[in-house]
Amino acid sequence: MFLRLIRLLGIFFILIFFSCSGEPPQFQEVWWQLNLINDFSTEDPIQSLSLFIHAIDDDGDSDLEKIYLINDESQLVWNIPLELWTTHTDQQIKWIGFNRLMAPGDGIFPEGDYRILLVDMGGERDEYSFYLRNNIVSNEELALPEVEYNQKTITVISDYPKFQIWYYDNDGQLMEKSQDLLMGSYQWDQVNRNISRRASSFTIYTEPQSGSWGLISRSYYFK
Repeated sequence: MFLRLIRLLGIFFILIFFSCSGEPPQFQEVWWQLNLINDFSTEDPIQSLSLFIHAIDDDGDSDLEKIYLINDESQLVWNIPLELWTTHTDQQIKWIGFNRLMAPGDGIFPEGDYRILLVDMGGERDEYSFYLRNNIVSNEELALPEVEYNQKTITVISDYPKFQIWYYDNDGQLMEKSQDLLMGSYQWDQVNRNISRRASSFTIYTEPQSGSWGLISRSYYFK
């Protein structure tokens, strides 16, 4: 019985050994953007960071376990747990990350060098560095879009030329984004493929400084 147990344990560890290559994950692409969120639960708009990565792991995507964002100079660390990852595929490329990493105490992301650590279940890791430039204007300079909507139409008026509609489900997870739209009035059927009938809420996204940072409106609800 004892020898049989030893053999079974030996087979188990051999299977574990050969099922994991021990190779670290590898960053392929990284996308990030600062956003300003106009949230009614706070007195002033708050800064957040969208961070998504495309990575490969020889042991499969299920081996990826942890993402950390680190600013060494300000001694700041964001831990993005696995259960909060958002996954989406764009042109057959799989991206994982998180849409709303909130700014620290004063509500402002410090400008400077940041590191992303990607760790797999075996403790192997890869690192990616980037420089975050914070060009978000002060709240006094901010022009929030005006939104009017009903079951048939939506009207968006803003100082910024284009906007997108971001749709969310009942759990607040992003379902889909519209194409870029010019400011004005639209029938819902013009701007989506009936997603307004499936979504629970939406926000309006604009770019006060194109390619630099985004402005996300408060949530509007369909029901």
